[in-house]
Amino acid sequence: MQPETSTRPSSSEQTDKRKFFIAGLNGTVLFVLAYYLVWGLHQLAKVGVSNMYSLRGTWDPSRIEYTMTDGEWWPMAVIVAYGVGPLVCLLLGIGAFLWYWRRERAHRGHSSCSCCGWRFIAAMRCLVLC
Repeated sequence: MQPETSTRPSSSEQTDKRKFFIAGLNGTVLFVLAYYLVWGLHQLAKVGVSNMYSLRGTWDPSRIEYTMTDGEWWPMAVIVAYGVGPLVCLLLGIGAFLWYWRRERAHRGHSSCSCCGWRFIAAMRCLVLC
């Protein structure tokens, strides 16, 4: 019987695993950054509209809490205060998608897995986060 020899993984296998790890980490970081950017714009739009309509409340890092009684609200204030954030997110997602579609999508002679593919994914994430 012949002894078994242990084979070390080739350098190309290690490189592939490292590239996969870096791509996964990069995608995770981009998703988290896109999420916090969209969430921050959502909150800023809500605070801006609340300030414009003189709606009383407190802004914590995680939420906006209005300190008004039910009788102090009027229908337009409710619609605008709670609708401006999703509207800003939707417009941001549509704008990012259009930017990708016009400038960054693959052209003839370029590979479809170009470095700009993450921009398309970021645009789709903005639309999903709305």
